[in-house]
Amino acid sequence: MATAIIPDNEDLRLAELRRLEILYTEPEEMFDRVTAELARIFEVPLAEINFVDRNLQFTKSFAADASVPKEFTDMLVIPREISICSHVVGQDKALVIQDMASDPDFADSEISKLGVRFYAGTPLHSEGHAVGTLCLIDVKPRDITPREQQLLHMVAEGVMSAVRLRSATKDLVQRTRAMADDLSHARAVQRFMLPPAEVEAAAYIFTNSYHPMDQIGGDFLDVKEWGDGSIGVLIADVSGHGASAALTSAMTKTSFVRCAHSRCDPSHLLTNLNHSLAPTTEPGRFMTALALVYDPVHRRATLASAGHPL
Repeated sequence: MATAIIPDNEDLRLAELRRLEILYTEPEEMFDRVTAELARIFEVPLAEINFVDRNLQFTKSFAADASVPKEFTDMLVIPREISICSHVVGQDKALVIQDMASDPDFADSEISKLGVRFYAGTPLHSEGHAVGTLCLIDVKPRDITPREQQLLHMVAEGVMSAVRLRSATKDLVQRTRAMADDLSHARAVQRFMLPPAEVEAAAYIFTNSYHPMDQIGGDFLDVKEWGDGSIGVLIADVSGHGASAALTSAMTKTSFVRCAHSRCDPSHLLTNLNHSLAPTTEPGRFMTALALVYDPVHRRATLASAGHPL
């Protein structure tokens, strides 16, 4: 059997093949549908989608009838040196063998010894590199017309569109999972910044229930107890939703602790909070807030609000 050519761009070709993350993966219905339809349209007993690695050929999908030797269909991974498809990849062009038994280059091949007579394969391209083949196989000699070769080439392009979509979808799923993990962590951090659901002292009980619309949000509340027994409370709603609003609410927590370090009335608390946040908040972002100071000795609550126009 003729020795397959190793292309000059072999390293780049293999890097692209790795990027697609399709080597040695489980069967997938969308590819099995293609090979089944190809076998039906071309009336061949076997159609395959193969990818050629550095030393091995991997069959991603095949459709075969009973005339194909079981030994052949059992070989989903074979050495590259006995692969006919490696010649297609090496030369980066279609290959048609009408009768393998009488072909001087392939008559003594391992594939021919299994009873294969006809082969027609076209390259599968990704980013300009031949990474595999779409091929038709028969156990008897036959030919393929130029029109049929063109159809095979068009189907090969469709296969690679599906491979690229599969790769992009997998990447999107991984990114989505990573984002979900980040959101879960951010939610835990945001919950950590909130006061307990119930804060109790001799003269009062402060309770809250926190349910943001998204996993994380810009809603915020906190309570600060001063040495004289009075408390300062801040309830705020940052404009927008999601991570950006949650980040502003985290900044609000830090500012509130700093601004409420010493006892002050609600209006001063909001003024100091505004001075602290305004220089660092992104343009267009605002916050509606309600500040409350409760004096348990005189049983008096003082409130101030800010944020929305009158």
